[in-house]
Amino acid sequence: MNGRRASDLLRAKRLEVGLIGLRWFVAGFGVLQTLLTLRGGSTARPGYVVPLGFALVVALAAGNVLISVLAERATRAEQLRPVGLAAFLLDVGIITALVWTYATPGNSMWVLGYLLPLEGAVRYQLVGALPPVFLAMVLEPFRELYVTQRFPSHAYQGAAVAFRTGVELAVATVAGLMARSLRQEADKARHRAWAAEEAARAADAAAAREAAARTELSAFHAALLAGVAASDVDSCIRSMTDRLAADLGFEAFAILVTQDDRLIAAGVHGDIGYARGAAFAAGEGIVGSVLPEGAAGELAPDAARQPVEEIVVPMRVGSQVLGALHRRESAPRIRREDVRLLSTLADQVATVVQAALLRERQTEMLRKLRELDEMKSDFVAITSHEHRTPLAAVRGFVNTLRRRMNALTPEETEEFLGIIDQQTDRLIRLVEDLLVVSRIEAGKLAFEPKLIEPATLLTEVVRGLGEEAGRVSISIAPAFPERFLADPYRLGQIPTNLLQNALKFSPERSPVALSADADGGDLAFAVRDQGTGIPSEEWERIFERFHQTDASTTRRAEGAGLGLYITKRLVEAMGGSIEVDSEPGRGSTFTVRLPAGPAPASARPSEAAPAARTAS
Repeated sequence: MNGRRASDLLRAKRLEVGLIGLRWFVAGFGVLQTLLTLRGGSTARPGYVVPLGFALVVALAAGNVLISVLAERATRAEQLRPVGLAAFLLDVGIITALVWTYATPGNSMWVLGYLLPLEGAVRYQLVGALPPVFLAMVLEPFRELYVTQRFPSHAYQGAAVAFRTGVELAVATVAGLMARSLRQEADKARHRAWAAEEAARAADAAAAREAAARTELSAFHAALLAGVAASDVDSCIRSMTDRLAADLGFEAFAILVTQDDRLIAAGVHGDIGYARGAAFAAGEGIVGSVLPEGAAGELAPDAARQPVEEIVVPMRVGSQVLGALHRRESAPRIRREDVRLLSTLADQVATVVQAALLRERQTEMLRKLRELDEMKSDFVAITSHEHRTPLAAVRGFVNTLRRRMNALTPEETEEFLGIIDQQTDRLIRLVEDLLVVSRIEAGKLAFEPKLIEPATLLTEVVRGLGEEAGRVSISIAPAFPERFLADPYRLGQIPTNLLQNALKFSPERSPVALSADADGGDLAFAVRDQGTGIPSEEWERIFERFHQTDASTTRRAEGAGLGLYITKRLVEAMGGSIEVDSEPGRGSTFTVRLPAGPAPASARPSEAAPAARTAS
């Protein structure tokens, strides 16, 4: 860090030294211009030009001397920032005053103005280069007007003013962008150099540690690899116990894991004093002392002054005690270095044991996470899909009433209002259905069976399609039951979704047929369209969530792909079946059969049972 500060200070001082030299050049140029003015002896020149010019040059020189002293005395780059800003403002003021002082026809003092955006770019990049340009754009037209009034023979040269300010703007832009690019590259280079130094120091430290720990790491790696390769937690711990004891030369060694606030011996090598499966409560002997509720004090005997025979160190993951490592020798030969080694080893073993425990829970956790993700996706998708139709119907009839209220008869107005009320009621009820899929999957989908007229229900479903209703033809067989016990809302969702699907994936103005019949007392209805059909390879997937067949040849392809998914789940929940009969180029027919009698109070469909399918 000190090296970086010294480098920043050196760079800042170099910048100020360079600008100090440039400032002396400007002062000399001002002196020369004043002498040439005296030699010219023009009577048209104002009397204050020469003394004011000398005064400005003296002020610039004095300021330059002060800036030189302050730059030399600075010990930090931060100290030079206010000095640099003051120097920049001094240059702007003096040079602008010199340009105005020597504002005569043919005088070239205005060239000094180009130095200001260059200095601003060097100091502050594009942000510093542009303010002098804006100042020149404001002052140059007035300076040219001043010269015109002072010297009547000089005509106002607007093109020259535009040229000077345009060139200054170009100089400022180029210089600012180049300065910014150079600054960025310099910063990157310094960062890389600093990173290289840090990396070199870290490499030296790592090399020193590596030389001391090479033997330990070899044993660690062998044991950990043996544990990772094991298929379950029990095999993992036993493999690591035997490998570590063999590679490190332990006479007796054990790995214990925490279970139900006790330590259980999961891996034992040699005569440690207990067998696999032995349990130790908090505070029970030296082993139980590692538990949080155990005896306070050191977790291992003090091996600093003299060797000991036995040590126990905890395996921690954060603040949790995952288990313990226990080493026992027949003679007191365990020293401080052995305690350090076992403590380091405990961290590694704890990581592997924790990973093994997590692997056992991974499948269940992933399943629950997938279920939660699917529930979230269902909530968003069903909201969009299921609310579109009633909202569109309500909006359509409301717009009709607004546009044609005076032309409608009272009967037509009442009819439209009835439809709006019906669709609004459906929209309100759909709010409760946002969780219908999750309720089906959980076997908690509730039905409210009523004695309904299915033919009337189908007619209302078609009318609820709004402007698309004219494309749907209804055919009801004589055997179709006049009354049927079912949940009218759940039942109405099924033909609604099928009709919407058929209308969406059919060519514009092509008809869609809805037929209803009775099949051995069961309710059966079918929806047939003249769309492009469904390829056989898609039959297995059309009832999946968010899946849609290729609709590039149809006029509409919008939708969340939930219609058939919801339909299939509702049909299965009602104890029925759905079949698809389709062939590319010949359209599709979806047939639904529902058993007579009330729907079950709750149902859970079989995920493995696909919908029945027939091929054309």
